[in-house]
Amino acid sequence: MRQVPKHLNGLAFQVIAVSNMSAEKQIAREIDVRFPSERLMLGRPVAPLLLVLILVSLATVSALVFDTFGTLDRLGREHLYQQVSTAIDVETHRQEQLLQEYAYWDEGYRLLIAEHDTEWADKNLGTFVAEDYGLDLAVAFRGDGSIAGSWVDGERLDLEGLPAEEVDLARLAERLRASEAIARSAYVRFQGNPYLVSVEKFRDEETEQARPDGALLLFGRALTDEVFADWSETYGLPNLGRVGEHSAADLVLRNDQDDELVRLLWDKETPATVYLNRLLLPIVLVFTLMAGLGWWMLERERDNRTRYVRQLFEMASKDFLTGISNRREFFFLANREMTRASREDKSLSVLMMDLDWFKKINDTLGHDAGDEVLSGFARLVKSNLRDFDIFARLGGEEFVVLLVGSGRAEALETAERLCHLVEQHAFQVAQKSPANCTVSIGLAVWNHGEAIDRLLNRADDALYEAKANGRNQVAVSEFT
Repeated sequence: MRQVPKHLNGLAFQVIAVSNMSAEKQIAREIDVRFPSERLMLGRPVAPLLLVLILVSLATVSALVFDTFGTLDRLGREHLYQQVSTAIDVETHRQEQLLQEYAYWDEGYRLLIAEHDTEWADKNLGTFVAEDYGLDLAVAFRGDGSIAGSWVDGERLDLEGLPAEEVDLARLAERLRASEAIARSAYVRFQGNPYLVSVEKFRDEETEQARPDGALLLFGRALTDEVFADWSETYGLPNLGRVGEHSAADLVLRNDQDDELVRLLWDKETPATVYLNRLLLPIVLVFTLMAGLGWWMLERERDNRTRYVRQLFEMASKDFLTGISNRREFFFLANREMTRASREDKSLSVLMMDLDWFKKINDTLGHDAGDEVLSGFARLVKSNLRDFDIFARLGGEEFVVLLVGSGRAEALETAERLCHLVEQHAFQVAQKSPANCTVSIGLAVWNHGEAIDRLLNRADDALYEAKANGRNQVAVSEFT
């Protein structure tokens, strides 16, 4: 595989702005228009020159062959290095998003820091985080730097009782507390093993500001051989794995003190090793073969790059369980629709939805069944919305819909119809009886000029009203 030329890096991100059917054509057209010299690699403009070179000197032909493949080898190694770095960045971002959901949770702060509910903490930051998210470490810090709770592999562990040289998590937490940043990630050594950790300040849901007491929450994943093997399979990285301290490495992960923690190595299959030994054709065909082979490699690499960027975009913008938009993409799309609605003087409405008594499904049928209900609910709602409506999962069992071009009456009709559909629907759960549940919905109609946060807060208030009035119903927030 080859390195993407630096002047083409921006083209990958244009995939986000075009439809699936036209993405490849868009990229190819940009390459041809902006960088016409690339067409030299497709063979036709250099064919006469190749013929002249073949006739002039056998030595020149041989030199060009080895030089070309040597360059492709180097570019392939550099490109694979970038793929590994990007995969690590994506995993770090995923861990930061999981951490954000907990740090941005008022109830979690209250039970964990303020009231110190150990039973709740063991279940939510111990068992659930380890089993459902695959995280190996969770630590909650009070504002004075003491540890409110710590869990390793889902089990509570007293970190304050460990030797100081075993724990550099506190130093990382203090650096964040002393800075203006909200969160940060780093590599640390914990109990002799390398970890990728992310730490974030607890924030108030209403003000979105860091809490004044300076309480922090930390999540971490042990960088084991199994983790790198999983990344290797997930991201198509050939035999990514750790090597010994004194072995050659392609990438070295270090902590904040620049101490070496992990040495990574992967297979570097290059065009030369695959094709050079096959170039046994007569010397007259050497340049012809190179031109055709170069064109094929270039086109294949473009296709691979396009697919890879699209996969990364899906991972960053879609909810991993239901496949619908996540919180980040919802805010991006909603703000875009608000701008358009202001310009075209159109209506917008928001439905904030929450599955009633969803915790009982998890407790009685298990979390796997709960995940199937969430996925089934997302499919049911999405199939009963218009293609241009924006449907997203905010977290847990909470979902949101932005109804484009819908005023109060139309939005209320849609909300009541969805509420009735969910009540009548039997969600299929593998190897168990169908599960039934209901949904409470808060509706808020956008007032032109109103910020998205304010609109969502009003819809959320209406949702709480629907729950307080007995659930399985729709409540409407009137703008004041």
